Amino acid sequence: KIMTSAWFYAPENMGCNIKSPIDFIVVLSRQFHISHFNPGTLFQLQRALGQQLFYPPNVAGWPGGRYFIDGSKLLFRMKLPSVILNNGQLNVTINPDDADDAKNESKQDVVLNKKFETQTDWTKVLEAVQQLDLDKLSKVYLLKSPQPKIMNQLRDDAGTDLKETILKLISLPEYSLM
Repeated sequence: KIMTSAWFYAPENMGCNIKSPIDFIVVLSRQFHISHFNPGTLFQLQRALGQQLFYPPNVAGWPGGRYFIDGSKLLFRMKLPSVILNNGQLNVTINPDDADDAKNESKQDVVLNKKFETQTDWTKVLEAVQQLDLDKLSKVYLLKSPQPKIMNQLRDDAGTDLKETILKLISLPEYSLM
């Protein structure tokens, strides 16, 4: 009954949940056919985003929702796709919330200057979306449309190639919604 109701598919009910860090990393990796060559970086990335698999904060698990979005985490999420997809380097701050980590790090944040050892299959990605205009492209990567001002800005950016447009779209806060 729920799956066939009209309200279930109403636009105002789509994209109302915030992706957990694991969802964010998995969706990004699958959409862009990313190969990660250093799994250790993924674990550090999970910690920096606030959700490390198999290490919940308590027996109830992670709170979810807005817990994963604050000023610094949102900016980090917005920067992250471009860095990972371009195999770039990024300073990652990890709060030592584990008692052993806190002892070892003298209760200070750990700042890692990490180069993500990734490979993105851009050929496959670009082939799948090369015939799409900006509106259809935004629907491929975003559940909620960005503000008209942002879309107009992307349209006006005539010198941008398809890869750069995709990177701009997935760097928007709306990419964190599911």
